[in-house]
Amino acid sequence: MAVQPNIRPADAYEIALSLLTRPQTSRKDILKEAARLVVGDGARVAILLWLYDPEWKALLLSRFWSSHTDTIPKELVGSIIFWRHEPTDGCDSDPLKWGLSLDALPEIRAWASLFGFAKSDRAMAITKLTAEKAEPVGFVQVFSSRTLPEAIEAALTPYAEALAVLIDRGRNDRLVKALIDVQGHSEPKTSLKEWLETAASVLREVTKAEACLIFREVHGIIDVAAYATTAGRADKLQLRVAQSSVIRRVARMQKITRIRMFSDLEERERILGTRENDADLQAMVEKIILQKQIRAVLLAPVIFEGHTIAVIVLLNKMIEHHIAAAFTLTDQKILATLCEYLAGVLPSFEMYQALNRMSEISASHVHALDESAEREKTYNLLVGMIPGVTGAALIRRKRGDEKPRLYPLGGKIWSEDVEELTRHSGKVTLVPGGLADENYLTTKIESLELAEPAWLVLQLARGFLNAYEREYILAFFRIQLSHVLVADQGADELIDHFAQLRHAVRSGLTGVNGYIEEATEAFNEYRETGDTDVLEEAKLHKALYRARQSAKKTDYLLDVSRFLLGNITRSSLRVGRHSVNAVVLSVLDTLRPAAEDRNLVLNIHEKLPETMDEAIFDRPLIEMLTFNLVENAIKYSHRNKRVDVAVRIGQGGYWILRVSDIGIWIRPEDKERIWEPFTRRPTGQHAESRPGTGLGLAVCRQIAQAHEGKITYRSEMKDAEAAVTSFSLQIPRGVK
Repeated sequence: MAVQPNIRPADAYEIALSLLTRPQTSRKDILKEAARLVVGDGARVAILLWLYDPEWKALLLSRFWSSHTDTIPKELVGSIIFWRHEPTDGCDSDPLKWGLSLDALPEIRAWASLFGFAKSDRAMAITKLTAEKAEPVGFVQVFSSRTLPEAIEAALTPYAEALAVLIDRGRNDRLVKALIDVQGHSEPKTSLKEWLETAASVLREVTKAEACLIFREVHGIIDVAAYATTAGRADKLQLRVAQSSVIRRVARMQKITRIRMFSDLEERERILGTRENDADLQAMVEKIILQKQIRAVLLAPVIFEGHTIAVIVLLNKMIEHHIAAAFTLTDQKILATLCEYLAGVLPSFEMYQALNRMSEISASHVHALDESAEREKTYNLLVGMIPGVTGAALIRRKRGDEKPRLYPLGGKIWSEDVEELTRHSGKVTLVPGGLADENYLTTKIESLELAEPAWLVLQLARGFLNAYEREYILAFFRIQLSHVLVADQGADELIDHFAQLRHAVRSGLTGVNGYIEEATEAFNEYRETGDTDVLEEAKLHKALYRARQSAKKTDYLLDVSRFLLGNITRSSLRVGRHSVNAVVLSVLDTLRPAAEDRNLVLNIHEKLPETMDEAIFDRPLIEMLTFNLVENAIKYSHRNKRVDVAVRIGQGGYWILRVSDIGIWIRPEDKERIWEPFTRRPTGQHAESRPGTGLGLAVCRQIAQAHEGKITYRSEMKDAEAAVTSFSLQIPRGVK
């Protein structure tokens, strides 16, 4: 007796639509609802969902529902597949025209007969409508213990269309979920390993695989970097990949690879071009990761700039989600999309992590690479990011070195001959007399701030670096190492600068002590003789006076520490109302003995009128500025000349101090350098032989700028022997 449909087509469309509006509706729910068409008449029914795989040109059994059993025989699980290769013997290449029936599937007939629903079957095509044509998605196949009428196909149509919508929507949802879940964990604070573990877990869950493994190459060895599995995790897992492994082959082929049955040697050869396999790795994975045999495999390379930086492996499609237990084209699309995402993010993530570590190294302390622990960290970063590195070193000239030397970071470098190592800079070069896997690369570390060039030397167990390693990783290390070297150079310069300052302060104190000794001798002589000779008294007075002025000069030098610590700013000024003339005259009085020692006339030929003498400024700083300008004029003037000082009112409410001398010329090309800290007049006119720290003008400019003023100079040759040099300071009378 034939089964009659229990539901009218119009009602079936309404039911199918309501199923699609429920967020949790599954494919099995729709199959179950479709089975109600015939089950109501007491018939035994089974309904199967077959999905079409256009790459394999096959139908794969995905889901089923039965009125009398929930299981598929174990011997059929993972092997129920309806093959339709290239059309031969009248077979049509269009799957929509395939004759899907019990007669074509003896395994299914045997199963249906066992449970008594092999009397009749019907297959209804599932299609996805596009702008151009109906694309095949699969088939719904109904078995019954009674004869199925022709009308059953019309009744099944709404459910077939609902399945097409649900399958398409589910594929897109899975892809979006995978991207969102991986992106959600790509935070800078997450470690690279943690992030890869998350990516593996997301991929395993979305593709319904029993395991996901991510392999990366480190130290020339491909090893598992992260994995996720439905079985228990193993501690300190190491899975080394041999040359014969399919993982290395996929890395070289740079092609996503899907294998339905890994044990099928013919299938492996057809897809990979070889039957070779890493049997040890397979045994380890089956024993530790899966705890069962490998069946289906999906492998994909992560490619960045033409270089495979990782290989992702999915193992064993979970049977409860796909009876054929094969990875689908949807799984392949999801994996391919995630690989593209990882290719864009993984190098940046890796660089960010490396940048953090290099920053920690450079910020740890001065001369970080002098410490063995920091050298080891740097070396480990290098070998972790550039496979095949077996040694690394820096060529540089450190403080105290007569010429550049080799400073190892880790591993071994074949030579310490700097000239030999730098001869082929920029090229991977075979070690003289070495084997094919003994090479080295020397690359120059350049920076505008480095006084002298440096080089990074790598010993390599391979004869090349790819574009990614050269243009990104190696460039990154050159930049980071240049920062470390510049910091070292700055520290060395600062040590030298403070040594100069210490020397200058010590010289000032020596002067104080000398004058005090001279005054003491004069006083003792005066006391012993009781002589009230005016000359002796003058001598004592002069020695004490010079000691006081020398001590005051030393005090100025100590005040320079405010400049060195960067504290001379507008907000740091301690301003008050003061007499400009008094400040200038006090400084001239202090430095007059120094001028007399060089037979110079120290002259102030213009002062501010009393009514305009007062201004608002930081007195100690303006005294220091005036002191520096006048002392420089005395220092760089030729003997037996004069130093002229003038103070006047300028336009716009400024007061102007001008100090002029006749002596050493400042060349035009030095107009910016003279303002730099610890720089002396580099004129070749014995300027650097004059005592001093080279801080004076740098301090002057900073004080002037803090007071919202400016300082300029003019230097012109007067004759072949001397130049007239004038420095002018402009400061607002009312600094706010």
